[in-house]
Formats: sequence, C-alpha cells, structure tokens
Amino acid sequence: MHQRFHQRNLLTLPFAMAAIASAWAQDGQLTIQRHADPSYVTLNAEALPGGRNHALWFSEDMQHWYPAASAQGSSLEYLDQGGVDERFFALRSQLPAEVEPSEDWKDQVTLDEDPFWVSFKATDQDPFLGPPTDEKETAWIKFSILMEDLSRVYFQNGKALPFHYDFGTRYLPRLKDLSYLEFDAGTLYRSGQKAILGSVFYSSKHQEYAIQFVGQDALPAETVAFLYHLVDASIVKPEPLTQLKGFYMPTYEQSHLDPRALHTLQQADISLASPLRWESPGDAVYAFGWAMGRLTYVQADQIDQAYRDGELKATDILLTDAVPAEVPRVAGLITFSPTTPNSHVAILSRNFGIPFYHESHPVTQAELQQSVGGTLMLRTTEGWGINRSASATVHFSLLEDPIPSAVSDAIETLKQPQALRFKPMARTGALTLNMDEVSPSDIDRVGGKAAHFSFLSRYGDESIPSPSLAITFDLWQDFMLQPMGQDLTLQAWIAHRLEEA
Repeated sequence: MHQRFHQRNLLTLPFAMAAIASAWAQDGQLTIQRHADPSYVTLNAEALPGGRNHALWFSEDMQHWYPAASAQGSSLEYLDQGGVDERFFALRSQLPAEVEPSEDWKDQVTLDEDPFWVSFKATDQDPFLGPPTDEKETAWIKFSILMEDLSRVYFQNGKALPFHYDFGTRYLPRLKDLSYLEFDAGTLYRSGQKAILGSVFYSSKHQEYAIQFVGQDALPAETVAFLYHLVDASIVKPEPLTQLKGFYMPTYEQSHLDPRALHTLQQADISLASPLRWESPGDAVYAFGWAMGRLTYVQADQIDQAYRDGELKATDILLTDAVPAEVPRVAGLITFSPTTPNSHVAILSRNFGIPFYHESHPVTQAELQQSVGGTLMLRTTEGWGINRSASATVHFSLLEDPIPSAVSDAIETLKQPQALRFKPMARTGALTLNMDEVSPSDIDRVGGKAAHFSFLSRYGDESIPSPSLAITFDLWQDFMLQPMGQDLTLQAWIAHRLEEA
C-alpha cells in the first residue's frame, strides 16, 4: 500500500506526481508544498489509516530505496532539500512488528544509569592485571531497527547478548533462526536489507554521547539523519543530562561523506565525531593478548580480497589503515585509525585473545610499515584512550629471520587451549546426601554447586538451613533411563533424534 511520485529539479523541469497504487489514496491525502528556494519541497501526508506505521522511502534510480521519515499517527511531513537532478518517493504503510516481550530488550534506554550499558574493562579479561581504575570507560548499547517497522528501536542487553546476531536471530521477525551469512546479508547490505544495526555510546567523563550505524554499504545522509533522530528520541536524558551533546560517529564504511552529505547532516542539526574525540593522547587497546606472526599490511577495503587470495593468512598480524565492520580471523591486529570497543571485530578479538590496538604515533607507524613482511611478536595489556584504563602497555619486537621451525612450533602450541579435564558422573546409591557427608571432591556425585556448598554448611552462620541435602546424579541418571517405548530409554531416544538432526 503506497503512493509514488517523481520529483525533478524545479529549476529546469516541471514537478510531476503520479499515483501508482490507489489503495492508499482512498485512505489519505498527499500534498506538496513548494518553497521560495526551488530546491526545497515539503511532502505532507494527511488522514493516514490508524493502527499502522507509515514510512516515506526515496530512491534516485528506482532500484535502491532508503527510508527518509516515519510516522505512527495520521500525518507525516518531510522536507526534501534537493541537491539531485531527480528523486522518487514511496509511502509505505505496515502493521507494527510483533516482537516477543523480554528483559533482553527494550525500546528506550537512559543515559548513565541503565543496566543495559556495557563497557570494556581490563579486569573483565585478566584478574592479574590489577584492580579497576577510577577512570570511567566509554559504555555502549547495541540496537536494531526493522525495515518493516521504522517507528521503533530495539535496544539489546549486551551483557546477556553481546552481538547483534545473538539478539536478532532470537527475537526479531525475519531474522529469527538465520545463519551467520544470512544474517549479515540481511543487515549489512542494502539489497534485501531486513534491519539496520547500530550502537549508542556514552562517555560519562566527557558528558557526551554518540550514535553509530553499521553496514557494508554506505547509507545516504538523508537516511542517516532520519535514523539518528529516531534513535536519539529513544534515549531518555534525565536531569541534569538533558542538555548533553550528541554526535554521529560513523563507522569506516559510513565515513566517506561528500560535501552534499555533510550539508544534509548539518541542516539536520547533526554533529560528527570520531572515536578520537574521547581518546586520551596516544594509542588505544581494544583487546588483550599476544601473538607471533608475519606482519602484513593491507588497506581496509582490500582485506577480504587479500584473505581470499592468500596474501593475508590467519597466522599473520594484520596492519591496516582502518578497521571495517568485518575482518577475517588473524593472529593480531594493528590499525592506524581508531575504532570503538563495541565493534564486532573488537568483541571477537577479546573472546579469542587476539591482540588488537590503535597505533597513533607517526614514528611508530613508520617503524611498523618498514617491518612489513617480517616476523613480529606482539603483546597488549590494559587499554588506553577510549577504554579509560590507567596503565597500558603494547610491546612488539621484530624477530630475526629465519626462526627455527621447532621454536615457532613450540610458541604456537602455547596459544592452544588446554584440554578440559573433568570427572565423569558417578552413582552414589542414593538420591540425596546429607551435606555433612559431602566435600568438594564429590563433584562427580552431586555437581559443583552442591559440592562447594558443603563449605557453607560447615562454616557458615545460622542463616544456612540445617539439615541441608544434596541431590545426587542418581536422580538424573534414573530419569534418563526411563522407557520411551520401542525398547528405547529416554537417553537412547535423545541420542537417536540427534543423529537424525
């Protein structure tokens, strides 16, 4: 249900409007207001049907369409500021998306005091790095906006669901149960895009916040302006934070803005900023770890191709001018441009223990460039800059070639995770045990929590219930041995179903 019209530059060609779908025209009225400046036109939609979300989309080639405005009420107004030879518009009306209510998401967040804020702290990674500092880290909250419902922002609980993928495939319509590749195709590229992803940042030290959108394809400035104000209106700013300054902080893919795009954002009262705005002088560490590998320089827009061609390998330490939204797994990562600690690349690097940092000093950058092709040993500990940790170190050394293979193999084995060692379940001969009979060594009979609860039962105060009982694994094993028919136990039936899956 939509109506389209085609705008041409009023200076040279007459303005034309053509109704493509009469269904919407029966429920509302569309008017166009011309301005003294012939490049400005205001679009007004009135008497829109209730119970639906309405969005105005535009295109310059009738192939790629982008949202420019939305409304939930009975009217919609949009000021088109021109600057192009011709532009097409479509008004679409859709029912609100149905998303399962959950404590994992909400459609409004509060600056400063909100449980959804996530930050990168040194002590989250390694208890031996020392106690947390008094410096306040930059925090973030990730969000998603559905293309079929452009009236609502879905903020996710990053402590429970750290990635957009985790949240989107669990809760959002048309994204549920997608594979990683399907999810990326439906969120990072304009063709067939189902949702727009992004993050809100908050620097309590600087009393500023910023909004960022993620995507491999650049968004038009008009869409950025619309989405920015949609997200900004969903951020509650309590006293005394009502006058806080907000910024648009584009990712690498969204940062190439031409003068017309900059003018559009300025007209929309949107100020730009980069992560450098909140960094302390110097570098910034985004992930702790160590690595040894060949130092390989690849420009940001060539990383994927270099990986496919074998010029960049998983065992290399990648040196690059900037960090795109996705980077294949490498041994280490050094960038000459700052990024943000909530990026997909930064979170994965922390999860895998891959050292990742921003090198800002020109002398060191030149030294690294001269070392390309050599074998580098890299180690990062606590973070500077946007992470707000106090003591940080980055150590790297260019190793002499050739390194004996026995040495390099021995170093590589240190990166391998140790094999898990655990006791298999054991039967006790009883469904419960008195806590007086349990010790931590009984983890194979009662599990970890009950085994260690024995400390409390012995040395705790009067608040510990007495007597206390531990349920043994006998109950679980008996449960799994119950018959399910066809001469199968529940355990055998589950194993059979898993084989068929």
